[in-house]
Amino acid sequence: MVESLQLEEFSVNLKCKKSDLRDHHIYINDLVDTNEIKVPPEDYINQNFQVQEEQTQIQRRAQIQKRKIQHQRFQNVSSTIAIQNLKREDNGEFYFRPSSRGTDHLTLTWKFYENNMVHIDIQEFEKAVGANIGSKLKISDEFYENLQEIVERYITPCNRSLREVTQHPKFM
Repeated sequence: MVESLQLEEFSVNLKCKKSDLRDHHIYINDLVDTNEIKVPPEDYINQNFQVQEEQTQIQRRAQIQKRKIQHQRFQNVSSTIAIQNLKREDNGEFYFRPSSRGTDHLTLTWKFYENNMVHIDIQEFEKAVGANIGSKLKISDEFYENLQEIVERYITPCNRSLREVTQHPKFM
């Protein structure tokens, strides 16, 4: 689709939808039907785009490596499943889960308010060979010794503040 045309500068800005890249037969059917042009069926679909989309889906599935971490709020789930589960739970609930950034990261998915979910990156440091989790965990600039300390020093105060704000008479 032509978005703009400037004759003075001899420039044309074009844009197209993702669906247009997937399927070209809409644009060439008239020519094929009149036998003016012969287009092989494999050219009807942009093969490169389709392969790229399949690779992206495979990468998404392969990004999360299951971990054996013993904590009641740890789950080996993707972000979409964690979000679906948290939508059914109360504000302030959370899950620790594997990170797509690698085995030296965890993600804290926290239900901040209603349908607002927050993904917090937790970096692991000083991870012994064969250990399931690092002995030092870092969120922003703060260090923690284990997941329970994150619950006590990070999540609990945030949830307390969240309750105070939502119970305030001027909260909308």
